[in-house]
Amino acid sequence: MAKTHALTREEIVGLVGHLDSTIITAIAATGATSKEVAEAQRLAAKSDQPIPPPQVGGRVAIVHKVYDLLRTGMPDIAERDR
Repeated sequence: MAKTHALTREEIVGLVGHLDSTIITAIAATGATSKEVAEAQRLAAKSDQPIPPPQVGGRVAIVHKVYDLLRTGMPDIAERDR
């Protein structure tokens, strides 16, 4: 069951694995829920090209911010972009 509250650092690590602590802190600062982190992970894993930022705010903007952070922090994705 997806949590609807902002995630703790420990919960984020449980979802995305061990990334640089600054990435984990930045994800926590977005206030993202587990559902938003999961959506961002799905996008980061399947996308060959960066997704442009949304024109709207709210949940979509949070997912996009987490997506950007994951792309920065995940070595396999960062290497693929080179």
